[in-house]
Amino acid sequence: MKKKEFNYYIVIFVIIILLFLTLLLEDKMGSRIVTILTVGTAIVGAVSIFIQYKRDKEVNQASFILEYAKYFYSLNGVEEAMLLLDQYRLGNKEAIKKLNYMGVINYLFWCEELAALYQKNVVDIESIDNLFSYLFFLITNNEYIQETELCPQAEFYKGTFYLHKVWTKYKKDTHQPIINEKESLEKVKEYQKIAQKGDLSNRKLY
Repeated sequence: MKKKEFNYYIVIFVIIILLFLTLLLEDKMGSRIVTILTVGTAIVGAVSIFIQYKRDKEVNQASFILEYAKYFYSLNGVEEAMLLLDQYRLGNKEAIKKLNYMGVINYLFWCEELAALYQKNVVDIESIDNLFSYLFFLITNNEYIQETELCPQAEFYKGTFYLHKVWTKYKKDTHQPIINEKESLEKVKEYQKIAQKGDLSNRKLY
């Protein structure tokens, strides 16, 4: 059961408990019937509101995620960087030498913005995992990127480090494979220190 669904059930359960407590406090049968009808209607209304809210939120979130995917491919040099990083992952070590610096920076800032969206509760790991995990781990689990940009400029990528930590745990907990895990970012020095949840409230989003 998902955590959000569990929360809904808790609310409904509490309402039902309140219904029975109200019935216990009523003395007259007529009053009890009125109370049952009134509170019963309230329960149905509350459940309907929760269901509709959940559906609307999921639809809005899915739409937003698709837009964010389009945003990735609109960034200068990012698609080329992705293709070269994938060639490197598959064994073509020379491909890494063709990387364009601006493409790498745009790619990493896309990851940093994704981290900000996660920390602002705009998206959650489960909702972005299928579409974005490949893109995220492709660049973060790469020794060349770590040595040339992520680690030397770690101050600018604290959100990415933190998201990597949370996402990696999610992958392991759900027994899912991780792209290029042998070069995982979590192996770098002071990873745990850098990968702390920071204040990204002022981070500019796309």
